[in-house]
Amino acid sequence: MKLRTKISLAATLSLLIFSQLISVFILWNVKKINLNGVLDTQKEILQQQVAGAAQELAALQTETGAILPEVAANRLRNSMDVYTVVWQGERQIRNSTSYEIDPEWFWQEIEEHPQKLPIANGSPDFIAVREAALEKTHLLLMAKRLDFQDEKYLALRIWDVSELYERIQSLFWGGLVISLALGAVMLALLQAVLLRILRPFYRMKETANIIASGDYSRRLPVGGGDEIAEVSESFNRMAQRVEEHISELTELNERQTQMIGNMAHELKTPMTAISGYSETLLRVKLSPERQEQALNYIRSECRRLSSLSAKLLELTGLYREEETFRKERFPAQKLKETLELMMRERLKQKRLQLQITVEPENLAVEGDWDLLVSMLTNLLDNSCKASAEGGVIYLTIDRGGFCVRDEGEGIAAGDLSRVTEAFYMADKSRSRRQGGAGLGLALCSEIAKLHGAKLEIESEPGRGTVVSVRYIGEFTERLHSGGDSDTGKR
Repeated sequence: MKLRTKISLAATLSLLIFSQLISVFILWNVKKINLNGVLDTQKEILQQQVAGAAQELAALQTETGAILPEVAANRLRNSMDVYTVVWQGERQIRNSTSYEIDPEWFWQEIEEHPQKLPIANGSPDFIAVREAALEKTHLLLMAKRLDFQDEKYLALRIWDVSELYERIQSLFWGGLVISLALGAVMLALLQAVLLRILRPFYRMKETANIIASGDYSRRLPVGGGDEIAEVSESFNRMAQRVEEHISELTELNERQTQMIGNMAHELKTPMTAISGYSETLLRVKLSPERQEQALNYIRSECRRLSSLSAKLLELTGLYREEETFRKERFPAQKLKETLELMMRERLKQKRLQLQITVEPENLAVEGDWDLLVSMLTNLLDNSCKASAEGGVIYLTIDRGGFCVRDEGEGIAAGDLSRVTEAFYMADKSRSRRQGGAGLGLALCSEIAKLHGAKLEIESEPGRGTVVSVRYIGEFTERLHSGGDSDTGKR
């Protein structure tokens, strides 16, 4: 059973029960008021009749003296109307009604059930009242006693109130029918109102199922300023975060899958060569020159594998981001001196020059020392590989970030968008010949991201390459500061 049906039924049933309780209470009071009105009227009539008969008998006794019991009974009988039964002792002397009532039963009921039979005391007589149901008829029974000349007389007035009961019962059933009809209308209205109120939750359910099926872009419409709108906004924020998380996981999975495939491909070539040369050295007797050549090749490939493993470990560590990221402040001049020292031998091999410019000279850099050194040495090493002998490589460190420019071979426009992918090499033969594996720019891109920066590459074949690391967002304002008093930990 749906929630709106449960709420509607509960509300309708509660209202129906409440309305019937009020109806019963009102009808009971209406019946009581009407019965009391009828009772007062009929009691007054009975008292007047008995009082009139007593006055006649008293006047006749004054005129004639003693009165015969038959005469007294006749006078009393003639003083009563058709709704009154008269007894003389235990003998019934008048009954024009259609009911036969034993006076002993009446007085016995009064004695046994006094709480149901209120008695209005007379002076000196009294009136006893009894509400009875005889033959499915509701009656009011009122009795008044009269003592005259040692004779005891009893006048019992019978008044039918069945019509009042039928009217009350008819009102009850009519009210019940109306209540049921109104309850049905109320149930339908509640269903419609609750359906409108709960419609956003039904949409939420449908949207959740759609998202669960894989469509993470689905969102809920948000309207109004009530709690349901707030829940919808929270749901959309949750869905947005889920979509972003799934996108990140998907991208990471694709990158890892591509990396594993590329890594397997990159490892296959040197391992095959090493295995082949090893087999040759073991099974074929070569000249010393050929043996040295084979061993040098094996050593070269082993170095390349070692370099590949080191860069893979470094790249894997970067994916853990803040687990290995340590930020500190150090002078840019210190970074310049370190890079000049580290690149000295590499530059000598191709007779290259490195010009490093720091603007301003007292600039302080904030970031992870090891990662920044690794990023810049990779960029400079790439420039060395691409530059011809005797060329110049330029490195600029300023408030906007870092910029490495060379005058080398350049990169084709079709390769620019992919050079930061792990294991991607624009010129695979040249890269392998120079010991590359396509991981340098991937490392630099990840390091730049960790520092809130973006790696930008501009290149043209034959005219060199410019690689810039530019800081974005609020990091730009607080990354660098003037003053040379701030030294690093190193």
